[in-house]
Amino acid sequence: MVALIQHSFFPLLAAGAVLGAASRIVPAGPARVVLQGIAAVVFFVPQIAVFVVGNFAVALVLHRGVLMALWLVAGGAITVWQARQTLASSAAKRGLVRGPVLLGAAGAFVALAGLWLGSVVVRDIALPRGVVQGLVTKMWVTTWSGGPYWHVAVNGAPLNVTRDVYTRLRPGMEVRVQVGAGSATVLAVLRR
Repeated sequence: MVALIQHSFFPLLAAGAVLGAASRIVPAGPARVVLQGIAAVVFFVPQIAVFVVGNFAVALVLHRGVLMALWLVAGGAITVWQARQTLASSAAKRGLVRGPVLLGAAGAFVALAGLWLGSVVVRDIALPRGVVQGLVTKMWVTTWSGGPYWHVAVNGAPLNVTRDVYTRLRPGMEVRVQVGAGSATVLAVLRR
């Protein structure tokens, strides 16, 4: 399942975008609606799959990080734009609209969170990965913010792991792992 998602993710996103663009050429009517629906499914279903299983498999960690960063930046930017539009409206000039400043601040916060997450993912992709070697001293699971998150400590240093890596490790086991420079997430288990 993970391999299918990993290998079909970008081609499906591209196909969804092409179908969406093609739907603009089709004359208005039922054919256009069907094509837009297919484009939406082909574009969004892989994203949902990555959000759901991205923390379970090391192969999808970077996909999930990029996707989350892009959605946060886009959502924050749209929110800020909406707040600016509301502030520029005639109702706002008459003092009838309240809250766009708070909405804009919230949007800016979300966009900044997306930029921060994006910087973490870029560091994981672009910078050399660290190698950590030693004994697994502790293993634990946290369940906040939408699901289980798996962690291990190697020589006392805490690392984030995906479920597939977590199930391979045991306390006291000697390991050698590759760790992302930004996220401190195990991106590969290396041979000792």
